[in-house]
Amino acid sequence: MSISAVTRAIKDTGREGFTIAEIMVYMAISIVVIGAMYQVLMGQSRWYAKERELTDVRSTLRAAAEILAVEVRMASASGGDISVIKRDSVSLRSVQGSGTVCGMNAGGTQLGLMAASGEFFSTADDSVMIYSVAEDAWKLDSIAAVYAAGGGDVATCDWGTATEAVVGLGAAVSGVDVGSELRAFRHVTYGIYQETDGRWWMGRKVGAAANYERLVGPLLAPADSGLAIYYYDDSGAATAIAADVKLVEILLRAESLGSVRHPGRDVSPQVDSLRTRVVLRG
Repeated sequence: MSISAVTRAIKDTGREGFTIAEIMVYMAISIVVIGAMYQVLMGQSRWYAKERELTDVRSTLRAAAEILAVEVRMASASGGDISVIKRDSVSLRSVQGSGTVCGMNAGGTQLGLMAASGEFFSTADDSVMIYSVAEDAWKLDSIAAVYAAGGGDVATCDWGTATEAVVGLGAAVSGVDVGSELRAFRHVTYGIYQETDGRWWMGRKVGAAANYERLVGPLLAPADSGLAIYYYDDSGAATAIAADVKLVEILLRAESLGSVRHPGRDVSPQVDSLRTRVVLRG
């Protein structure tokens, strides 16, 4: 082999770089791969956003249903706990605190409590029910004053331990003695209302308050059954009489705070619904 042939062979073997055609092929392949990865990442991002908002709306539904279910379950329509029933609201006596009578003053107008829990208030919106063991009945009274542990005229329980709270009654109640159960109530209304931003929320009004305080939401508008409450008597028939209510069906439809893009639709909040039934205690 001649020297020139060997030189040409060496040059051909050590050639560096790519041809223009090879570069164009590599670029085309890279664009396809990057485009596919982008579509996958965008799909995952949309899926995560959808799941995040779905979790949000379901948390709203569970919280709203739990609040209403607890309040309704503790109520006794026949005992006068439920005062006003509407499709989008309910007014009732809400349990705020409880305890067991462990001592009384001489006039029976102050009751010392043990095993006290919750809160006790003495506004016009508050009342108390005490169970009379002798008469086997609950007695309703107003709350004139509330004293801290060891306060009022009943500093200690009958067996010497300090009282945990003392409730002053509007008037003495017959049949009440040590061991009687006491429950403190506050008149509240739960319903749906609209905020200034146009979104709907479930709120609570205490007593004769003019405005709702925000609890949970956002919900759909009342026309879309954001909150719909159905009332039934002991025969299962729908009723519009508060004292006859034995079972309540609650329908909630909520939307997420944020919005997501739905296939074939505009960007909008996630929407979900929940329906539950609650039997009253009496």
